[in-house]
Order: sequence, then structure tokens, then C-alpha cells
Amino acid sequence: MKKEEKEVLNTKRETKNKIMTVLLCISLFCVFSILLLTIFDKDLFGYNTNSNVEQEEKEVTEKQVEEKDIDKDTINSLVDKVDSYGLDALYQEEKDITFDKTSTNGQLYLAYSYNEGQLIKEFGENNTKNVTKEMMDKYFMDVYGYQPTTYKDIICQVEKEVLYAYKEDKKEYVYNENHPGHGYYGPGFLAYHVSNAKMKDNTYTIDVIFLRGNEMEGYEVNGVDVTDKTTSETDYENELIKYFHEHLDEFVNGTKYRYVFEKVEGNFYLRAFSIVK
Repeated sequence: MKKEEKEVLNTKRETKNKIMTVLLCISLFCVFSILLLTIFDKDLFGYNTNSNVEQEEKEVTEKQVEEKDIDKDTINSLVDKVDSYGLDALYQEEKDITFDKTSTNGQLYLAYSYNEGQLIKEFGENNTKNVTKEMMDKYFMDVYGYQPTTYKDIICQVEKEVLYAYKEDKKEYVYNENHPGHGYYGPGFLAYHVSNAKMKDNTYTIDVIFLRGNEMEGYEVNGVDVTDKTTSETDYENELIKYFHEHLDEFVNGTKYRYVFEKVEGNFYLRAFSIVK
């Protein structure tokens, strides 16, 4: 082979190698560009990148936590729970409460009142049995979904003295025989109106206006005395109930009792109570 032919052949080989090197560099550049674009959440060739996935997850989450109106049947169930367990009388706390392993004086009073009523139903007005810790535990589990860490004496909110003493050795409550009798709004109501009912995830919140009372203590709507709103002497309470429903506009902008429930495995547990003014 002539010298000139060898030089031409070598030149072609060098040119080919350079072209291959350039093509390889371009390929590597494209690969690294794709990797970098993917890392920095760029939308490439129509594929869903991390940013798109996160945005979709965010939209789903926002839909899940969107506040909604509570249906009528659920509202009735929540109010029934308030009624059955005497939770309307939590107003005596006069403060916002978050229920978490607590046993406030108001909680203990309502639990005692409920269980005392159960004993009277079973053994009559002359019942001599005391309310036990076991009975109190069940009430707390049914209403709040937990058993309190401690039990203590229940204090009368009027006289500011012990009303029911807790006996640790017997695990039961004993009534203070020296306590004076007096009028007092206990659990129970004649009528109610739910002014607001919203749910968000498993949290259900209702704002309630109550008409409560009796002939001894008088009648009130969430702190507003309505004892003299009617003149009926024979059907007084029914007249008050009628007045309550016909004059809701007098109360809807006033004090309301707010109950916050959590739905756990089909059960509603009270998580918070507050007085909304």
C-alpha cells in the first residue's frame, strides 16, 4: 500500500472515531439531562413527575378534609347522645374543655347523675346502693372513649363543698348527708335547636340551643331566663316549647353549646365542649 493511501485511510479512521466520540458525548448528555430534569420535577415527554403526583395527592387530601353539612339522621344521633348521657349540663363548666384522660368536676357530676338514675330505675326511689368506679368507667368509655386516670370528690357548684365523696378503698361514691338541698339545673332539656352542624373527616361539630328547667328552678334557654314568657297555668311547659320554636330568632345569635365528636369505628365520642357567645 502506498504511503498516500495509508494516510487517507488513517484520516478516515480518525474522522470516524471523532464522529463516534461526538455521538457518544451527545448520548451521554441526553441521558444526564433526562435524569436532571426528572430530579428537579420537570414534566418530560408527558410523564407524571414527582410534582404532579404531589399535586394530585394534595388535591385528594383537600377533598377529604373539606367541611360538609351533617345529615339530619346523624344530627339526631348526636343530640340523642347528648340527651341520653346528660351532656347538656356541661354548661356548668363555664369554660372550654378538651377531653383527653381528664375527669373534670363537671364530667364526674354528669357520670354520677347518669348512674344514680340507672340505679333508681333498677331498684326504685329508695335505692341504697352507691355508684361504683366500675359504673363510672363504663360511662366514660361510652361517652369519651376512655377511662379517666383518677377519680376525686365531686364538688357542689352552688355551695362549693363536697357533694359526693369518692372512697378509694371501696371504689365508690358516697353522698354527703350534710349537704343542704337547693334548686339547680341538672341534666335534661325540654326542647333544642341545632344552629350549626359540620363535619370534617371524622370530626363532627354541632352548636346547640337548649330550653331546660322545671317549676322549682325556673326555665332558661342557654342562660336566658324565659320563665315568664307565657301565662299558661295548665300546660306551661308545652307553651314554653311552642314559644321557644316560634321565637328562635331571639336565641340563635346568643350563647350556644358546642360539642365536638370524633367518629371511631362507628361510635361517636365527645372530644371537646365549649360555650360559644
